Amino acid sequence: MNDEDRGRWNELKAFLAWAEAPPPESLRAAVELVIRDFWPNEVSVSYGRRRDGGLVVKFDGSTWFLGDVVPRGAELSVAVAHFLQDQEFDGQGSEPWGKAWPECPGHPHPPDPRVIDDEAVWVCPRDGRVLAAIGHLTRK
Repeated sequence: MNDEDRGRWNELKAFLAWAEAPPPESLRAAVELVIRDFWPNEVSVSYGRRRDGGLVVKFDGSTWFLGDVVPRGAELSVAVAHFLQDQEFDGQGSEPWGKAWPECPGHPHPPDPRVIDDEAVWVCPRDGRVLAAIGHLTRK
C-alpha cells in the first residue's frame, strides 16, 4: 500500500469510527426528556450521523436532521419539542394527530415550548402561563 492509499484508508477508518460513535449525551438526554410529554409508553428512537457531519434522530418513522451545530441545554429541549409538534402531531388524521398535543389544559391548542430563565418550559400561547417544565407536563 502506497502513502496515498494509506492516507485514504486512515481517513476512512476515522470517518467510520466517528459515524458509529454514540450521539452527544446532551442530545440523548433532551430527547428522552421531551418524549415523556408526548408518549406515555416506550417509543423507538435511534440516532445516526450524515456524511456532512449532521446528526440524525429518528422517532418511530419521522426523521429529524440536525446540522453540525446542535443547540445546548434548554434550547436543545425546545428544539426537540418544536420538531415533534411540527412533524409528529400536525393536526392531521387520527389521534394523537387529530388534537393538540401535548394538551394545553382547558384550551384547544397545544402549549408552546420556550426557554424562560434558562429552563425549557411549556407555555400557554393564549395567556402566557407557564404550565410545566418540559418533561414534567402532567398527562391525563
